[in-house]
Amino acid sequence: MTARLTFARPTTRFTLLSIYGLIAAFGLFVARFIPIAKLLQPWWGCPFRRTTGIPCLGCGLTRAFDWEAHGHFARAFALTPLGAMAPVISGIVAAWGLAVIAVRAPQPDVHLEARDWRVIRWSLLALVLSNWVYMVLTRKPS
Repeated sequence: MTARLTFARPTTRFTLLSIYGLIAAFGLFVARFIPIAKLLQPWWGCPFRRTTGIPCLGCGLTRAFDWEAHGHFARAFALTPLGAMAPVISGIVAAWGLAVIAVRAPQPDVHLEARDWRVIRWSLLALVLSNWVYMVLTRKPS
């Protein structure tokens, strides 16, 4: 794998990373302080799971995000291990993105060859599918 990682200070405060950071910070704020699940209760649920009895690839992501925002890390991880990483990654992106806005913190620039990107894509696909198999095996049919 031939990778080159560099860090450069952005010339402007509003870069793609800072925009992602603002979105991630907003998502974490909403998950922590606004009871979305209670507000949307009448419309809540997965149509795929209702129809087939098995969870879809995204089942439990909102719940895991909400539980971690409230400090229930083990509970979120037991629900969906890969989904439990979403708030952690969101927190990192939010902090870094806000640092770009506040002090123009350096941003990473990753350069990989096409073959390396292909390996990463297939690895991510394998992670998502293994997480889905875990969810199917550990959840009771609805």
